[in-house]
Amino acid sequence: MYDALVLTLGFEPGPLMRALASTPLRHNGLVVVLTPEFKDERSERAFLDFKRIATMMFKGEELEVKFKRYFIPLRPISKGVQVIRSIFNEIKDKNVSISLTGSMRALVIATFIAYLTTSWTKEPKIHVYLEGRGEHIEIPQVRRVLELAVTDVKQEILNALIDKPKTITELSLELGKDRSVIYRHISWLESRGLINRRGKYIEITELGKMLALPKK
Repeated sequence: MYDALVLTLGFEPGPLMRALASTPLRHNGLVVVLTPEFKDERSERAFLDFKRIATMMFKGEELEVKFKRYFIPLRPISKGVQVIRSIFNEIKDKNVSISLTGSMRALVIATFIAYLTTSWTKEPKIHVYLEGRGEHIEIPQVRRVLELAVTDVKQEILNALIDKPKTITELSLELGKDRSVIYRHISWLESRGLINRRGKYIEITELGKMLALPKK
């Protein structure tokens, strides 16, 4: 049984319905629908049809399910990854199934990157639904073999740089770390292309933004 089901919305409700029907949810389970931030009538119709049919599915049953819809920015895609990671961080300790549904490829890619870069307490199941075939394939839990190297102080530095570039002194004061510690982690982050140096200032790259967590 799952506590939450994550769906990526394309232009048709069918893949979402199949994913919902094949995923056993607990009482008061959560269905998260990720949809692109930009307006599209096809996507809007698909969500309304999905919500209407899903409500009918659970009508009269003891099982209650909550629905949450999130609008995900995709320009740049790093922003979308940040937003989805913040959503995943709220459910990372639950039993989660992620179904990559629909034909909005950029949204699917952002969701998969967010999955890979989230420190899950419980490893989620990942399914990809095949368009026009009414079936899905399960993705092996690849995140387990890709140890996330950006942890602790490195993560704090990336988070601190989201708003604007900062100096090593500013980072040291903000994070309460010695300058030598900050400098060591800065060198590692720069070698991986996650930050750039502009004179005395450190700025985050688009790649780094994919790993940073937005401030609440």
